[in-house]
Amino acid sequence: PIYNELGRLDFYLSEKNKLSYDFRHNDRLQHKNLYFNDPAYGTLLARKNWGTSLDDIYTLSPTLILDMRASWTRFHEISGSPGDGIDPTTYGFPSYLAAASQFVGLPYMQFASGCGANAVAFQCVGMTGDSNTPYDIFQIFSSIVKITGNHTIKAGVDLRDYRESTYPH
Repeated sequence: PIYNELGRLDFYLSEKNKLSYDFRHNDRLQHKNLYFNDPAYGTLLARKNWGTSLDDIYTLSPTLILDMRASWTRFHEISGSPGDGIDPTTYGFPSYLAAASQFVGLPYMQFASGCGANAVAFQCVGMTGDSNTPYDIFQIFSSIVKITGNHTIKAGVDLRDYRESTYPH
């Protein structure tokens, strides 16, 4: 399922100045490649997105418009394996495998032809690796538009800072 919320406020500051604020959020839960409804396969994926922006549009003259915007977006991606926490002995693996494992779960198995992003014919089996990764994106945007006769000239700057914060799950 995917859940979305969006809110926006527009402020009419003057004949020449309009300010807009928005806030956005969505959640996505996804079970990928759960073949045969078996926990040996697939990935569980959750992504939560949050964001907000402030946009100021100023009319300098009837033919010259300035737009300035600042924005922040954060998404938090969590992935796990349906095989997390499953005792491998229930699938016929020796008991020493679970005893020696840092995390209890089905062992990861990859076939000779590859799997996952490099798949040729097979799906990976077992714990495919868990992650818990937040990302932040900061943006500052500014543009100026000049209308002259039948022509429109636009110039601007779009600066973005992408940050990934990875830590083990």
